[in-house]
Amino acid sequence: MKIEKELLILAREHHVSLVLANRVINTVASKNQAEISALCLNINKYFAESFKDHFETEETLILYPLMSIDKNSEDICKRLIKEHNDLIYLSSSLADKPELLLEFGQLLRQHTRAEDREIFPNITALSRKQLQAIAESSEKHKRIEEFF
Repeated sequence: MKIEKELLILAREHHVSLVLANRVINTVASKNQAEISALCLNINKYFAESFKDHFETEETLILYPLMSIDKNSEDICKRLIKEHNDLIYLSSSLADKPELLLEFGQLLRQHTRAEDREIFPNITALSRKQLQAIAESSEKHKRIEEFF
């Protein structure tokens, strides 16, 4: 799939999300409690803050605008917004509830793939001005790969 140039930063961040999701799932499968605990603490410490700008860009500049343009995308957009909140909640809970780690990893992987497969291909419904706003907002994001 060709990625619009305005989405390249978000796409790179999605790659980081998928790498993190796979790391989480593999770490849980290893049953290594020290690694599980360390990963829970790292995600708890960095995820919400690191992905805050990413989620805000997606919600304000992609998901809400798509809902207003294409009523067929309303359900998926609402679900993805809810999942942003769920991911923040889960990541913020991991220090005290490491048993949520697998749920976090699975949701992160499923969520990222849904955005890549169901939202990014429809991005051309947005205007050039809207696409430019996505690019400009994305350029201000912190580099998230350094935390995970």
